[in-house]
Amino acid sequence: MGFDEEWGQARAQASTRMQLASATTHDAAGGGGGSGGDLVHSSSALSAVAKAAYDLYFDLHAAGKLAKENSEAAASSLTGDGFRTGAALSKALGTWGTQVRSLMDACAHIQRHLEGSNAAYHEREMVTETTLQQLKKNFS
Repeated sequence: MGFDEEWGQARAQASTRMQLASATTHDAAGGGGGSGGDLVHSSSALSAVAKAAYDLYFDLHAAGKLAKENSEAAASSLTGDGFRTGAALSKALGTWGTQVRSLMDACAHIQRHLEGSNAAYHEREMVTETTLQQLKKNFS
């Protein structure tokens, strides 16, 4: 098979795939009877979850700090009065602090990941759109 024949087949296959992709996009938008696309991206939904994780991070910091201050005062008072509960409360406070920091780290990780995913998706969409526009020019 010569180059011209292979090139013609490749163009025909690409055209068929684009028609299928167009039909799938149309189905996902509510027309036709297909199953729709596999990937659905909602920038506003990802941004809302990222903001919630960001807000939770700071809420945890404030609440954790308040609980730490009050618990430290109680542990100190109990220890000063000779109660062993004061030492136990101090130990529990250490665990509490570790758990609060872990939750804060998880919130920060989620927020950064979602923002990064959003940015990467938009960047990839721009590359894909530019590539498709170039291909359209070349085949027109």
